[in-house]
Amino acid sequence: MAHTDLHGGIVYTPFEKLEGVDICIKDGRIASIAEHGCRDGSVIDVLGRIVIPGLIDIHTHGAFGWDASIRPPDEAALIQLARHGTTALLPTMYPVTGRAERLSVLRAYSSYLKGHRVGAAVLGVHMEGPFLNPDLGAQMAEWCESPDRHGFDVYLDEPESAISVMTLSPELPGSDALVRALRGKGIIAAVGHSAADRETLERARQYGLSHGTHIFNATARPDPVYGGCISPDMNEFCLANDDMTVDVVVDSGKIHLDDILLRLALKCKWPDKLIIISDSMMLAGLPPGSYDGADGRELFSDGDVCRFADGGICGSAMTILDALRNLVARLNLPLEHALPMATSNPARLLGLGDSKGAIAPGMDADIVVLDESFGVQVAMVGGVIV
Repeated sequence: MAHTDLHGGIVYTPFEKLEGVDICIKDGRIASIAEHGCRDGSVIDVLGRIVIPGLIDIHTHGAFGWDASIRPPDEAALIQLARHGTTALLPTMYPVTGRAERLSVLRAYSSYLKGHRVGAAVLGVHMEGPFLNPDLGAQMAEWCESPDRHGFDVYLDEPESAISVMTLSPELPGSDALVRALRGKGIIAAVGHSAADRETLERARQYGLSHGTHIFNATARPDPVYGGCISPDMNEFCLANDDMTVDVVVDSGKIHLDDILLRLALKCKWPDKLIIISDSMMLAGLPPGSYDGADGRELFSDGDVCRFADGGICGSAMTILDALRNLVARLNLPLEHALPMATSNPARLLGLGDSKGAIAPGMDADIVVLDESFGVQVAMVGGVIV
């Protein structure tokens, strides 16, 4: 049996802070947390270092040159992601090709998930689209689809579908049937890129809509019912309904989300209904500069935010660890308050709260060791150092 002892770290479980303890790891799982660990195995001294659960990114379009909408990640990308704090992820496809190419990539993910690789674990696929409002967001209108006109069964009828989450715009005709079908398949139905009114959102929620994707981004307010009176939009709807979870993009430049809106999300959804995401593009982890996007448009990275040539935002150039660092710095949050948003909360959303997202006996040994500047010193996935 393979034993490893992480000795002497400052452990954030993430629910509590434990100082000077040992984490005993056996066969890929956490066996115990105590003052004295399993010294019969190898010992890694992390004295004084910050030890956290591996971070889970439920919304990444790629990183380190890999584009999630074109192909599953190779092992090199998974290793780089792990070494930058991401131990599990949902590759997020968005509309950059036609239906035939999109289905081909989705089937490739279904086969891919059966294999084992070193590095960050791929938990499934997040499909952001193609059923999106073409007027809201970075996607090109020609690659968007309508549930009633194009149909959606072809995406859901694969016997071993890789889809875990689908983000859609409920105002599109046929979306009610799509949400019901997603719920029937056990797929999380999320609202995003939407200008839906309250009645449309409430109906979708009754059918199974349960999550809000990058709230306050790529949304629009419905027309007011009365002059001078605003109508609630998808952001307010998601925040007001206690049974819904939401995610946010927390870049350092406050481009995606102003601090006021970030604090509002925190007040409404902390501690267990708020998730941070990277919304990263393939240029995350690469030097700042210009790159060719999968849909032929040029992308520009400043190391934090990704933009098109006209200045429009198209995701980020950060990892989920960057987002966590930004959240702590921007709101002056204690790490133990911020950490669940990138660990236990996304794990629970995906139905994996019993195995991922926390440092506790019986959990997968997905662990990241940080220095005081949030630099990764050790990354471990399933008990294996990456």
